[in-house]
Amino acid sequence: DTTEIKGNFKNVKIQGESGTAEMVLKMNKVEKSFPVKFKISENKNLELTGSIDLLNWNAKKSIDSLNKECSALHT
Repeated sequence: DTTEIKGNFKNVKIQGESGTAEMVLKMNKVEKSFPVKFKISENKNLELTGSIDLLNWNAKKSIDSLNKECSALHT
């Protein structure tokens, strides 16, 4: 049911060129937050690291559909 994924950051803590934050994502009419780490390189690139469980956003039906479509490529 999601055509757009929206998000933002809160509780951002920066230590030099790295830090932590709480990322808030909204999709499938569900808003959840999770911790992320980040690094800012010399040329101002942002590298973000975190992990999400799509089941927290009611995405099981979509994941199952994608797995079905890709099953021939993954066997």
